[in-house]
Amino acid sequence: MLLILDTCEHLVDECAAFADTLLRGADGPRLIATSRQALDIPGEVVYPVLPFAVPDNGGDAVALFADRVRAAAPGVAVTRENLPQVIRLCRGLDGLPLAIELAAVRLRAMGLDEMLARLDERLHLLSGGSRRGTERHQSLRGSVTWSYDLCSPAERLLWARLSVFAGEFGLDAVEQVCGGGDLAVGELVDILVGLVDKSVVLRADSNAGARYWMPLTIREFGAELLADAEVYRQRHHDYYLGLAREYRAAFIGPDQARWVRRLSPDRANLRLALEERPASGGEAGMAPGGEGGPVYGVTGAWPAGLFRDGHDRLDDINRWLERSTQAGDLVGVGLASLRKAFVQVMAGGITEAMAGCDQVLKTLPDGECWLRARALWVMGFAMWRAGQAAQAAEYHREGLRLLSQLGSSDRL
Repeated sequence: MLLILDTCEHLVDECAAFADTLLRGADGPRLIATSRQALDIPGEVVYPVLPFAVPDNGGDAVALFADRVRAAAPGVAVTRENLPQVIRLCRGLDGLPLAIELAAVRLRAMGLDEMLARLDERLHLLSGGSRRGTERHQSLRGSVTWSYDLCSPAERLLWARLSVFAGEFGLDAVEQVCGGGDLAVGELVDILVGLVDKSVVLRADSNAGARYWMPLTIREFGAELLADAEVYRQRHHDYYLGLAREYRAAFIGPDQARWVRRLSPDRANLRLALEERPASGGEAGMAPGGEGGPVYGVTGAWPAGLFRDGHDRLDDINRWLERSTQAGDLVGVGLASLRKAFVQVMAGGITEAMAGCDQVLKTLPDGECWLRARALWVMGFAMWRAGQAAQAAEYHREGLRLLSQLGSSDRL
């Protein structure tokens, strides 16, 4: 016999007791229990039902959206022309099936552009499900509220504080940013585990230790309930600023690859600390384009425009090089030198460019990959301009080999 227990989370203790009694006292029954929280009984095997991934071709998320649009909004269809918008919409909805279904219904009255423009209001925007469905299935807010009501007071409080994070975050960040007051640091792990068990916080697979993330819808709901929001945004800002300072100090060194892999999962939070820093926490070095700021390099602003078009004025590059040298900024010195070499290549100065790149390589310690790979790229470009394709390919292959040591995090 197969017995299905559907939606157990609001009666998880009772369902667990019933299922355990049944399985111990009968011969051969099988149970499938759907729940936002595991029953935690002997013999249970958990199969997480995660949100849809939304690959570049749309995948199952877009297939579900297209199917629901055909049923809910006759005359509207997913086409080759609007597919990029639909993919953006499904990603903005975290691939959540309920959110995708509700968005399809909304197309009766709204266009895709209008819906995309209002994604920050997804909790208010997405309602109007089947009148025969339960209340939690008639709106996105109803579904999230259902989960919120099942949480303990401590879990609700941590949920709200976690809303200051963007993307993935680690346990150390949770303790530093969210601890204190009614949430003792020593209790945070157990409270976080409770939120993971209830599928409010999701575990991310990572080589950087335990990592977690909250779907945007869950995060938005928590942000609405967060008291003293500026306090926790400031803590978030301070924590990632400190992390960025450590990174900046160790970047040009033998541990570069380890640091890049360490910070790669934190890109979203580092960018948030840069772009949305609290009014009370505005360090000059955090400003976009601010020279020498630790997050400036972490978020990818160092190489911005580095090899854009080759029409920069050499006197501007020399001033950049001089300022970086005076500040002891090895990265700034290296990048300015490589930019100068690139401009020289464009002007036909192959010999000067090769000498400049070679000088950069001599200043770099063993284990440094990021600047070394860029120097090799310029040298390969110079050889290609000089008609030496084989030598150019050799330089570029070596540069790619170095970048591979940084994993997929070269954008740092």
